[in-house]
Formats: sequence, structure tokens, C-alpha cells
Amino acid sequence: MEFLLTIVYLLIFLQIINKWKFFKNKWVSKKKIKLFFVIKLIVGLFLFWVYSNHYSNTKHTRQDADIFKYFDDSEYIYNSLYNKPLDFTKILLGLDFDKSYFSKEYYINMNNWDNHYNSHLFNDSRAIIRINAIIRVFSFGFYSIHILFFCFIGFTGLFALFKGCTAYFNKKENWLFYSLFLIPTVMLWSSGVLKEPLMLYSLGFIFYYMTLKSYSLPVILNLTACLVILFFIKFYVFFNSTMPINSLQI
Repeated sequence: MEFLLTIVYLLIFLQIINKWKFFKNKWVSKKKIKLFFVIKLIVGLFLFWVYSNHYSNTKHTRQDADIFKYFDDSEYIYNSLYNKPLDFTKILLGLDFDKSYFSKEYYINMNNWDNHYNSHLFNDSRAIIRINAIIRVFSFGFYSIHILFFCFIGFTGLFALFKGCTAYFNKKENWLFYSLFLIPTVMLWSSGVLKEPLMLYSLGFIFYYMTLKSYSLPVILNLTACLVILFFIKFYVFFNSTMPINSLQI
């Protein structure tokens, strides 16, 4: 079932790439773009294999692995969708004001909702857990589908970065494409169920939007979403990324 559903979602994402004008450009063909997305998914599955097989033989447990801990904790939020949908909505929107109730019902069971190195305001783990809880609505708890979603998020952000950089690499656009998409560390860590795909998505689109001459409502909404994502997952990156925002002419 998991394999079949993953293939279905993969075909959907490939169709999105094929139809979305955002992925249309004169330097890289749609065929090549789709090929690189499939490669990115393979890398994401490889990262899963490494953590599942190599690290399973060490003293570290599953809850110590970054690629699993946000996914595992999201299950407690997701389960409330059918039993207590109002709780599910409040947790996602940060309206869990009754801390004693939500802690007793949900957060006490999680290993990463509260971290000693995070404040209550800037707890970057909570944003990733919430996003995984939303994806669970479509994934039915199958981990490979979460990999696929995060791969697409990171891939889209990386392509936005590519489009934003092409103005500075005249007649070297193909080299730029290969350089951005084949950097080993970027390819690896932006293909997992981690914070990196979301950060890459946000930074990629922010940089891309800096190169536009006009800004439509969808662009403004996505830019706002990117800033909100950065605010909650990497506040210091958010602070630095807002520096050039004043240059936008809406």
C-alpha cells in the first residue's frame, strides 16, 4: 500500500512540475527538471536507509534521529483530528492556551515538543512537528510520502534560487543548475524530513522575489509564508533575510 501510494503522489508531483509555469524556463527542459526531482527523492530514500540501518546498530535510538523525531511526534497531533478535531486545529494554529490540558493530553507523550535549548517562543521543533501532522492527512502515516513531500518543498526552493541567480550567470545557466542541484550536502540534507527543505524553500523564494520587477498577490502571500516559516524554524536566518525586504516595490 505504501509503495503504491508513494508512486501515485510521485506522479502527481511530476505532473505539477510539468504543468506549473514556475518550472518553465529556456535553460533547463522539463524532462531534466523531473529527472533531477526523481534523483532527489532517491537521495531522500537513501538518507532514510542510512538512518534505519547504520544508526540502528549504534547506541542511538530512533528518537535521537532528526529525520524521525518530528515525524514520530506528529502522530499524537494527527490522532486528535478524528477524536478531537478542535484540539487538532488549536495545536496547528498555536491556540493551545490551556497549557495544562494540552500538555497532559498530547505534549507529555512527545520527545521534542519542548527542548531545553529552545524558548517557548522560538521552538523550531514545533513548526516541523505541526507540518508533519498536516502531511499525515495525505500520507496516512507512510514515511516515504513524507520524504516525497519534503523533497518537493526543498526542490521547489532550490529551483527558485536557481531562477533568481540566472541573471548573474549569463551563458552559464546550465552550469549553475548542476552546481546548485548536485552539491552533495545540499542534496542530502534538503531531501530528508528535516528543517532544511523548509529553510531552503523560504530562502530560495525570498531571493527569487528580490529579482522581480512587479509583485502579484500570490507572490506577496508566498513571501509572507516564507518569512513566517523562517521566523519559527530559524529566527536568526529570518532576521537576516528581512534586511533586503525594504527594497521590494509592490
